[in-house]
Parts: sequence; C-alpha cells; structure tokens
Amino acid sequence: MSVPAGECSVIEFTVPDSVQALEMKQLHLRYLLLDTKTGYRSQYHSLAAIMTL
Repeated sequence: MSVPAGECSVIEFTVPDSVQALEMKQLHLRYLLLDTKTGYRSQYHSLAAIMTL
C-alpha cells in the first residue's frame, strides 16, 4: 500500500474477544516505516494503547 507524503492512513484489524468480561483491552504494536521509492526501512517503533469496547 502506498500512502502519499504528509497523509495519514487507517489500519484496521480484528482483536479476538478472548476475555469477554473485560470492557477494555490493551494493545501493543510494533511497526516500521517503509519508503516505497527507495526501499528504506526505518527503525522499529512501538505503540501501546487501551481500546474500549
């Protein structure tokens, strides 16, 4: 997927409902950025967030 410079994109994924009693889940993501023209890959970045249902 190619994203024009300066624009944001939305990434959607499904989180299994393994613990139904909880109304909040904590997500831990690890990602890197890829330049589609040069193939340059950035260092890995981490992100943690709480998702409410």
